[in-house]
Amino acid sequence: MSEVNVHTVDEGSSDGPSEEPALPWAEDKPAEMPDTPLMGLAAKLQAVRADLFIDLQVPRAITEMLDHPFKTFVRYTPIDSGYMAKTMETWQKSKRDDWRTVANAQVLAHHCTGVFVIDSAAEMPIDYVAARGDGLAFSLKPDDPDAPWTRFDPDLALTLGESVPEAVAVCRRLYRTTGDLDMALTALIDWSAQTPEEAARGFKRP
Repeated sequence: MSEVNVHTVDEGSSDGPSEEPALPWAEDKPAEMPDTPLMGLAAKLQAVRADLFIDLQVPRAITEMLDHPFKTFVRYTPIDSGYMAKTMETWQKSKRDDWRTVANAQVLAHHCTGVFVIDSAAEMPIDYVAARGDGLAFSLKPDDPDAPWTRFDPDLALTLGESVPEAVAVCRRLYRTTGDLDMALTALIDWSAQTPEEAARGFKRP
């Protein structure tokens, strides 16, 4: 399974601020907190939230492996609203006509933990397939479908034929239209709004 061809439409690379703007508090170290039962509960709740993810299918992105179609998915973690707000603010100041699309792509890339494909004929639920890694979900790393999943990284850029191996450009290349990219972010935001309740349920489990 070495031949990989992902059909997408190039919307061009991005200029302007760097895709990961420097945040003034990035170097600050968190204040040390006393080790209390409350802090232990907070850490446990945070760990439950960290395990939450959603797999969103990329519309119209069909990957051909050995002349067989595979569906493309991206795994995302819950939205960090503070990061999203700061990213939107930074790109809006750039005065680019497409600043919102670039900002949306950066937010998606920041929350991506993997890009993968599954056989279009697979009948098992995608969340089960992707979570178990039982041989039905494959990497888009060039010539190595059994490798760890790519993100919006140079490996995926090479597979997509994207000349700019930066996360924003690769994300825009994977999503065939601006509308598809925007809809992915909307779906991620909507799902993220449900994660506090899911985390609380997980926290209550023995």
